[in-house]
Amino acid sequence: EILGDIVEDDARAADTIRNLQALYRQEPAQDGSAFDLNELVVKTLRLLRSELIERGVAAQLDLAPDILGATGNRTQIQQVLPNLIVNAADAMAGAGIGERLLLIKSSSSEHGVRLEVTDQGTGIADLDRIFEPFWTTKPKGVGVGLSICRAIVHAHGGTLTARNNPLGKGATFALDLPRSR
Repeated sequence: EILGDIVEDDARAADTIRNLQALYRQEPAQDGSAFDLNELVVKTLRLLRSELIERGVAAQLDLAPDILGATGNRTQIQQVLPNLIVNAADAMAGAGIGERLLLIKSSSSEHGVRLEVTDQGTGIADLDRIFEPFWTTKPKGVGVGLSICRAIVHAHGGTLTARNNPLGKGATFALDLPRSR
């Protein structure tokens, strides 16, 4: 079982590298295949489980059971989810709150599927700059994660937006992707 996990991780890493190369060469991201966004969320949380436990973050899922599949390159979208989840966990680390709850919600939207990642952190001080390359709020951050995420999502014909939650209760990142036909 452990060897199977190692082989799966190796294959995923190789696929990730190939897909990042394609992204940098600005090759079309949409390969026309449909994937289950909910399943991708669950897999990503499994991968990040120990990191979330270490940070004292509990993930609550509100995944729409009737959500239609998203279209595009599953591996490239899988690069976006860990970034959003880890950023949310980081935002809650400095918030001075007891229980750190991360809410991940999927739903159908007018043009496709939507995934929202909501934290209970301090919110985003400068929403206008959050997706700019090399701009960061983290002391040891590089500032490329969210700009790469947005580029990946845009290459899939989708959008990635951020907003502060009401009453200063953290932030929500919304990922919208086209629906599979």
